[in-house]
Amino acid sequence: MKNLSILGIITAVLLLPLLSACQSDNVVTPTPLPSGSLPSSTGTEAPDDLINTPGGTGYRAGFQLEREEHHWPPIEIATVVLGTGSDILNIRYRAYIESKAGETRNNIISVTKDGGLVGSRLVLYTNTAPDGMKLTILNGNGLWGSLAAVLAIEISLEVSPGQYVFRIGIKVDGKDFGTLPCTINIIK
Repeated sequence: MKNLSILGIITAVLLLPLLSACQSDNVVTPTPLPSGSLPSSTGTEAPDDLINTPGGTGYRAGFQLEREEHHWPPIEIATVVLGTGSDILNIRYRAYIESKAGETRNNIISVTKDGGLVGSRLVLYTNTAPDGMKLTILNGNGLWGSLAAVLAIEISLEVSPGQYVFRIGIKVDGKDFGTLPCTINIIK
């Protein structure tokens, strides 16, 4: 029985990248968000850098190697419920992000459903993108039964300090569940 459990874990770890590949076409109207790939390392590290773990894509601040000092502040995550009746989704994402101009911030959007599988395809969209910010969808993967995508927010050096609000739209298997607010606070 123990061998079957280990075999199941190994199988799940091997299948996760294949499942996330099936979700890589994350572009829809009204304003398509283009797909991209993980950026190459710039030599500097940030708490919301992406790390691939056996449990899915995560933030650097949420992952610690053994015998390594953990010096990252926690990433604040909001949990929102969207939908009605038997179509209720639990969405985890960053509703508030603080950054300097010229940086790229990552927002992992994770979708689960109480009592069952979410679906097979997560699509993100926006109706408005702040001027001077480029939004790109990166592959994200989560645990079995969940869907995830990464919204990379590339902030131009010309963006002035202040708060910028836009909305992230969620579609699962073609059904639109509405939008969630995301605030980017540009600091000096």
